Amino acid sequence: MANIGQTFSATSISKYFKNEQRKVSTDTVLNYIKACEEAHLLYKLKRQDIKGKKILEVAEKYFIVDHGLREAVYGRNN
Repeated sequence: MANIGQTFSATSISKYFKNEQRKVSTDTVLNYIKACEEAHLLYKLKRQDIKGKKILEVAEKYFIVDHGLREAVYGRNN
């Protein structure tokens, strides 16, 4: 939520949790992301190559549907 529109990978999230002494598999992270999409909390946009006008297959961006949820978590509007 803090990095709206930034690319990330399920592996990097899994590694973050590992550094926090919590074991979470990459598949679990992907399942949670998919569940958030299905619950309409997040939506995914595919990235486009501006010059070639192609849709890129990797590094989709996820956005939060309701920014009020973000504000409820962080309590401020930057």
